[in-house]
Amino acid sequence: MEKQHYVPKIYLKQFSCTPDNSILGIKFIKHTNKWSKIKSYKIESICYQDDFYNLDELTASKEEVQNDFIERNAFWYERNFITTIIKKINNKNLEENDKYNLCRLFLSLKHRNPKFRKSISSSNLEGNLDLSILEVKKKYSGLDNEILNQILDVIKKNILLDKDSDKKLHNYSIYKTSTETNAIFTEVLKRVSQYSINVYEVPQKSQRKFITTDNPGYSIDNNGQIFNTKFKEDSCHFLPLSPLIGIEFINNHAPNRIHYRTPSETEIFKFNFSSALMRNTYLYFNESKVLKEFISKVYQ
Repeated sequence: MEKQHYVPKIYLKQFSCTPDNSILGIKFIKHTNKWSKIKSYKIESICYQDDFYNLDELTASKEEVQNDFIERNAFWYERNFITTIIKKINNKNLEENDKYNLCRLFLSLKHRNPKFRKSISSSNLEGNLDLSILEVKKKYSGLDNEILNQILDVIKKNILLDKDSDKKLHNYSIYKTSTETNAIFTEVLKRVSQYSINVYEVPQKSQRKFITTDNPGYSIDNNGQIFNTKFKEDSCHFLPLSPLIGIEFINNHAPNRIHYRTPSETEIFKFNFSSALMRNTYLYFNESKVLKEFISKVYQ
């Protein structure tokens, strides 16, 4: 068994509160209707599941790769991209290719998270299977209809009864993305990377800064509704990159522009509130007073 982090450690380290890579976290406890006490956690010990990205044996054999291919190869930004891009932002010298890679980072962080896996529900799966079965029936309409129906029904039941079907589909999708053969991911990346971006830089002395969660980032549609991800009728997408830097992709009529902005305290609270709504469980930061102030304002 291997710890596989669904929020990369290099990302969480940007919000670390100590040189030994600890981070402060807080969660909402439903049965008490209260927030927990703020605790310090080692980054190594959070935001992971054992063998979360391991490919199933059938897929690994079919693709002729090791079952830990995703963990070893898929997440290119876990080396030094985040620290490098933060330095470029601080020097205000982002280039067009940097904007493209920031978009890749945002999409990958959303794609690899357990919240995305949970969205691959059995109901969605069953609907997609029904559409695929119709296509197969059309393609092989010359075969004996009764026998074909029996075969397809067995295949459908086996897939729907497989308790690991969500994991298999999710990991195969990540694998396809890492080999640049995921058509949906490629299309979304192509479109969103052409949006304008606002680079929000918080002054060091500001009382409010960007917090993060165990599911960083979110999307907002044209009606102002907040989603984990939404790329149809989308208005913008936001990712906190560090306590002092937030990235917003804007779907507007002035594409391919990079704007550096200083956010107001109201804007920071809005970004943090939306981030908190899309968490799995935890909020994370490096200062307890910022977390306390945020929670008190939400529940004032």
